[in-house]
Amino acid sequence: MNKLLLVRPIVDFPVDDSQELGIPQAYLHLAQYVRQKSNWEVSIIDYRLNMVLGREVNPMKDFLGFDVIGIGCSTSEFPPALKLLSIAKKLGKVTVVGGIFPTQNKEYCLTYNEIDYIVCGEGEQSLLELLNVLKRGVNEEKLEKVSSLSFKSCGRNIHNKCGKLLDSISGISPETYSLLDLSNYAKFVSAHIMATRGCPYGVILKSPGLTE
Repeated sequence: MNKLLLVRPIVDFPVDDSQELGIPQAYLHLAQYVRQKSNWEVSIIDYRLNMVLGREVNPMKDFLGFDVIGIGCSTSEFPPALKLLSIAKKLGKVTVVGGIFPTQNKEYCLTYNEIDYIVCGEGEQSLLELLNVLKRGVNEEKLEKVSSLSFKSCGRNIHNKCGKLLDSISGISPETYSLLDLSNYAKFVSAHIMATRGCPYGVILKSPGLTE
């Protein structure tokens, strides 16, 4: 077991025909981190881009050569992500989700049998730890040591302690960008970079006179 596929789901109800397209920077950061620190092979497939280009969207075929299927999702992406994860489970794949919605709704997400593991919050280190455990076979004792991981075990939900945030966000190398065909994105959107993560504010500002 050493092949990971990161899948960007389509949007069921996009605001326009562009499928809210953009270069999936988060997937590239995950791929680079895992590739640099392990011997896992990582690929990315962007179904949004395929949809816009009029290409076939065929997860039954696309998932075949991989061991683990990973999907990051916000609230609007969760329903289409579940459809993809259902196909992955039918093919016997291990499924991992991350992103805003799963992180904030762990208990809810674990009610779905399509989901094996949830990587909460910042994903690089936790995903790497999980993959290293999975490569040696599922071991619950070791799974419980994976930072920021949630999963099901013997009828109960396990939520591990949060891991430390990365000290810095490394720039994406040209080699990692080669996982995507940037010329296709250039037809529809401008290039962008990830300069920071999360909210820069540590307190909630309140207006005078407002109460809890």
